[in-house]
Formats: sequence, structure tokens, C-alpha cells
Amino acid sequence: MTPLENFSDIMPPRRSVATPASQPIGNVIAAAPTREIKLPPFEEDMPQAWYNQAEAYFRLHGVTDRMFWFYYVQWALTPVQKKLARDLLSIPDPPPNAYELLKERLLRLYDKGEKDRCRRLLSMPPLGGRRPSELLAEMLQLCPRDDVDGRIIRYMFLFRLTPTMQSMLGEDDTSSITDLAARADALMDAEAAKEHAVAAAVEEATIAAAGTAPASSARKRKPDWYKNKKPAPKKSKGDGDRPDPGPWNDLGICWSHYTYGDKAKKCRPPCARAEN
Repeated sequence: MTPLENFSDIMPPRRSVATPASQPIGNVIAAAPTREIKLPPFEEDMPQAWYNQAEAYFRLHGVTDRMFWFYYVQWALTPVQKKLARDLLSIPDPPPNAYELLKERLLRLYDKGEKDRCRRLLSMPPLGGRRPSELLAEMLQLCPRDDVDGRIIRYMFLFRLTPTMQSMLGEDDTSSITDLAARADALMDAEAAKEHAVAAAVEEATIAAAGTAPASSARKRKPDWYKNKKPAPKKSKGDGDRPDPGPWNDLGICWSHYTYGDKAKKCRPPCARAEN
């Protein structure tokens, strides 16, 4: 038997298999994006701003088919948000304008009316712990579009700043409202830096004063109650300084007369010889 030199001589010929052309899925006609696209969660407080960012994101990545937009948007919704658009999301073969229908539904549900935005704008609290630029951003979000550069919103912003900021920025009628917010941020940072420097200086002075004080004086310092304490009377060698008065008490004389007789110089009453 002759060894086989080429296995291909005994293998059956290969059959040419044609690759089927990619078929569209539903109404999706364009090819799928080459890279993964994931939108951030849908924001109920800023629905229109969220849609603006999402559409810009689609265009930057070259996604032009609105049906892809429809699916990407519904994947960014929460379960509660999906329930509000269940009729649109449950269609097996969505219509070509499914994206526009879903967008209109979400904006109608979550985009507050102008009356409600004005009410929230008028009831907005003062600056508080926010930065002035953050306060302005919240106000512009609620402000009607035709009054963004008006004087009403400008005064509403100024009146919610601190009195110091109002006095320093209130006379500026030429700068834009965004420039005023930037200057207010700078004033807040400068005031915070000043307070921090003062606190650091006080702390440093306190530590220095504690370090220069002599330790002996700190140990010898008596409490305040001790200053008002009356000194106790000094005890003499007379009758009251011993537990046993002694025999001089029985004789009716003091200890000095009992000890020194007529030469006693410190007689302590009661003493029968006090005249000596």
C-alpha cells in the first residue's frame, strides 16, 4: 500500500455555503452601531435637557436610525417610567415614529408646565449652603425661556444672596447674570478663606500663649472658690488646742499662768489671774 501523500485526495470536495444577507429586525433598517451605546438613566426633573443630551450623543456616535433611538431610550427608563408608556413599549412591531411618540409621552408626563415652574421659582429659598452659581442654575431651569436675560430674574437672584453680596453686586447693571454668579462665587470663596485664616490665627495664638505660661504658676494656681474662703483662726497653746485641757483648767487659770506663773505674758481668758 502506498502511503497517502495528501489527505485532500480522499476528502470530499467542499460545498460552497453562501452567507445569508443580514435581515432587518422589525423596522430597524440601518446597521447596528459598531460600539456599545448606553444612555444615562432618564431624569424626571430635566426631561427636555436629558433628551437634548441623548440626541447629541446619538449624532456623535453616528446613530441616525430613529428606531435605534427608540430602543435605547426605553432601555434607559426605570420600571415605573416604563409602566407609564407600556402601550408604546408593548407593540411587537413599533411604528416608524415610535421614538417621537415615546418622547412626546415622557415630556408630557414629566415636563412641568410654565405655571408650575413660575410658582416654584417664586417660592425658591435664599442662598443657604449652596454656591451662587448653583442657585442661578436652578433658577434658570425654572425661568420661562423668554425671560432668561430679563431684569426680573436678575433681581430675584440678587435678593437671594447674602447682604454683603447684594451690596457689592447690586450696583452692577452691565454684567450678565452669569457673570454676577461667578463674582458671587469668588466673594464666597474669599470670605471662607478669610474666616479660615482668622480661625487659624486664633488657634495659633492660643497655643503660643499656653506654651509661654510657666508650668509652676499653673500648678500653684488656686481655684476661685479658694479666694473667698475665710482663713481659719490660728490656734494657740491655750485651752482649745489640745484634746485634754490639762490641770490648769481645773484650777481656773490659763496655760500661761499655770506654766510661767507671775511671768506669764500671754494670758488667755477665762483665767482667774488675768489681772496679773
